Amino acid sequence: MNHFYRDSEENWWFTTVGKCNKQRQIAVSDSMLEALKRWRKYLGLSALPSPADLPPILPKAKGQGGIGSTTYIRKIVQSCFDRAVNNLNKDGPHRRSRIFNGSYSSLAKAYRHLRRCKT
Repeated sequence: MNHFYRDSEENWWFTTVGKCNKQRQIAVSDSMLEALKRWRKYLGLSALPSPADLPPILPKAKGQGGIGSTTYIRKIVQSCFDRAVNNLNKDGPHRRSRIFNGSYSSLAKAYRHLRRCKT
């Protein structure tokens, strides 16, 4: 998890490789930082990452290393969307349609772009 770092102004950032293999820095919100702390504690790690951290963000369920398959990660994201839709069904079809369709179309657009960059 050495892709997370804190700058001189105490802001947290995540470094990742994005579309077309371009490196990006993404600001980590306070709520995301709290979720990261909970995740790290669940994994038995210290609350905050350090530059020396080697564990992957998404470890394999079996074996060593991190999840490297975009297909597997997509299934995880799809499962989250499915659960969100089930929860939004309780709030009514208008709200479900507005939130879910926008989120899914953004995800699909990014996925299609990524696929084009690989070819």
